[in-house]
Amino acid sequence: MNHFIKLTSRVINKSHIVQIVKSPDTYHIHMINCNRVDGFFVGIFGWIDTDVNSIEVSKEKHSVDYHILTEEMNKW
Repeated sequence: MNHFIKLTSRVINKSHIVQIVKSPDTYHIHMINCNRVDGFFVGIFGWIDTDVNSIEVSKEKHSVDYHILTEEMNKW
């Protein structure tokens, strides 16, 4: 079993995918982002914020990648 999805412009590690949201002709791949965590605390009050890393693959704009993802999704 391959742990990577090879697209035309990038290679995605499957273990970093949080969710894939499928619209009629688009996939939105939400990835784990461990690169940036911001926060501020004073005593017990504060906030933590992380960036959302998302990739959009459209059937119209990225037809080859869209078909690769469709094949991968059918395997799962």
